[in-house]
Amino acid sequence: MNIILALAASAHLGLAGEYNEVHPSIQARFDNGAIAGVYYNSESALSAYAGLRVESKNWFFEGGLVTGYQYAKILPYGRAGYQVTDGMSVFIAPAVEADAIGAVIGVEFSWEKKYD
Repeated sequence: MNIILALAASAHLGLAGEYNEVHPSIQARFDNGAIAGVYYNSESALSAYAGLRVESKNWFFEGGLVTGYQYAKILPYGRAGYQVTDGMSVFIAPAVEADAIGAVIGVEFSWEKKYD
């Protein structure tokens, strides 16, 4: 299992609202691809999530379920990204408002510790 501490900066595209754009997080990443974590979300609230992470070369995709948003108690979660360096990645994720569908793009800086 790996524990990842991260800090992401994001921009919200195609949405009318004003959102938090700084997202500290902690994630547990397991050898079978399972992930679980907590982060400070775009609505300035704490979100917990669980899902799967798939990696291919420097590309990754995460998908699962997330809590902590006003829209619903539990929502689908997904993001895709590219690992630029060991400690920096860029990502894109879908975003939903009442009348709009947009995207969140961002850069994430991370520090990883492996536990055997």
